[in-house]
Order: sequence, then structure tokens, then C-alpha cells
Amino acid sequence: MEKFEINYDRDNHVILVKPFQTWGKDDVETAVPIIKKLISKNECRRVLANLTENQQGFVTREARGVLKKYADDLRFDKAAIVGTNPATRMVMKIAVSILGNSHNTRFFKTKEEALEWLEQNGKSK
Repeated sequence: MEKFEINYDRDNHVILVKPFQTWGKDDVETAVPIIKKLISKNECRRVLANLTENQQGFVTREARGVLKKYADDLRFDKAAIVGTNPATRMVMKIAVSILGNSHNTRFFKTKEEALEWLEQNGKSK
């Protein structure tokens, strides 16, 4: 089974990240180059993380440590997170804080709400 799906949504001009299980250190090391390439290729710094199929938590403690070294590469104009329970939300708040994205990250119940918020203030390009 795939651990995640990462792609670019041309219609909404946003990078979609959908983990199917909790990411460890190696998963972060694999995912970051994909995300960096999508940012560069599409001049896009907006992300929607859909956690509806991974309620156990997005990243392990070890993986959060690895995220620190990629913080500059993963700065987003806006980040929306969908489908979290209270425990997962706490872990995600730590992860976005490590990346320096706390001020521009919001949590939503639905993908539609998240996309609407991401669209506010125009598209980043």
C-alpha cells in the first residue's frame, strides 16, 4: 500500500498531500523532494493536507525532527489541513510550528472549506 499521495491540483492551484499512514523519517525524506519539485515547477506555495484517511497522526516524533532541516524549503503562503481529530491536530500544530507556518495554517472539516479559504486573497504565483 502506498504511504502517501502528493500531486498538484491545476484547477485550484494548490499542492495536495494525502498521507495514508503516519510518516516516519524515511517518508519525510521521500516526500520533501516531491513537494519541492511541485513548488518550483508550478510556482505554487499553497498546500492542502488531507488527513481523512490517516487519523493516527501525520508524522512521528523522529520525522518531526527531520522536518526541521527542510523548514526553509517548505514555507508556504497558506496551508490548509483537513480531517483531523483533536489528537492529530495537536501533532499537526507542532509540525507546522517546526516549519514556521503556524501563522498561515488553518484546520477545516471539509476539503471544500479548505479550498475556499486557500482561494481567498487570490492565487499565489
